[in-house]
Amino acid sequence: MSPIDPPCKIGETLRILSVVTRFGVGGPPLQEDGGRSRKITSVLHSIAFFHLIRLIRKYQSDIIPTHTAKPGVLGRIAFHGNVLPGYLRALGAGCLHKMEQILAAIGRAFFALSCLPYRQTSGEISDEFSIADQKNVRTLPLGLPLHEFEKLAAPSLDRKELVVAWFGRLVAVKNVPLLVEVIEQSLKTIPEIRFLIAGDGPERAAVKGLVERSAGRVEYLGWPRNVASVIERADLLMQTSVNEGTPTALIQGMAAARPFLSTDVPGVADMVTGEEQPRDRARWFTNGVLVPQKAPPFVAVLQAFAKNRALLPQMGLVGRQWSLTNYAAPPPLPPGLAAELSMTRQLSHLARQTAKPPYSDPERMKHS
Repeated sequence: MSPIDPPCKIGETLRILSVVTRFGVGGPPLQEDGGRSRKITSVLHSIAFFHLIRLIRKYQSDIIPTHTAKPGVLGRIAFHGNVLPGYLRALGAGCLHKMEQILAAIGRAFFALSCLPYRQTSGEISDEFSIADQKNVRTLPLGLPLHEFEKLAAPSLDRKELVVAWFGRLVAVKNVPLLVEVIEQSLKTIPEIRFLIAGDGPERAAVKGLVERSAGRVEYLGWPRNVASVIERADLLMQTSVNEGTPTALIQGMAAARPFLSTDVPGVADMVTGEEQPRDRARWFTNGVLVPQKAPPFVAVLQAFAKNRALLPQMGLVGRQWSLTNYAAPPPLPPGLAAELSMTRQLSHLARQTAKPPYSDPERMKHS
């Protein structure tokens, strides 16, 4: 037996310890209070760091997936996410960015969870943010449970009113002022339109003020516990973000046969399919529409959908097929990645055999 041959049977399950900052429902996080969990607090993060060390030793993890920047830093330090613009203040983002660059050199490979195509995410990590060399970046497809959404019927042609849903944290990166402006202009120019806003955050006052001025045509739902029930009420999903990682709500909306209208930003731009049709400062695709971060193009697209409701199920069904093919769990692994994960399992076993206790006790996990 060679030094890296696994002492376990082929097919033994990898031990994975996932590190997250928050849990979400649909895309927007349910437990996060107004977006404040992104603050960098040295005392709390020190506690989290030592707790991670204890968990890693207890479960003897082979792979530690970390979601977003802070868990990425803490997880990799404890074991031995890229920082998107707009998610943290400049100083905090700068510090985490520099730490990401340093820590990427420690790991064997840098895994990124994202939507298709993979080349954009790996390019951002290697070229734009200079966190890791592109040959060391592995982009994993995002897999989501979409069964509840694919059961929903496509938007009806019989309904006269166009219902638009928006999901997200009410924070700066989601561009709430643009959302408010788009809705106000739409209410003035499109007689039969309604908006559903789901989420919460420090900018909720702007949304509540909009609701009061809307004469019942805008609903503020807070954090919905059942995202599918909100999407079922909508014909179209809308996003106004300055930047996006992987917009889960839009993926769920597509699975429910709802097309989307969004700002033309990384993350969302990965999700369109079909031949581009430029029209009135908008980029129309077969499952959604991308527009600049300005209110008039949004309103023009909403007017087009209101005038021609046949576009909704037509584009929605294309989006459903594309969403289920690319995002339904479990997602297909990129070529060669399964073999690399198998080698990671073998190397991890070798490390546990040669490490000092408590790493050398493989039975501890069974009794935890």
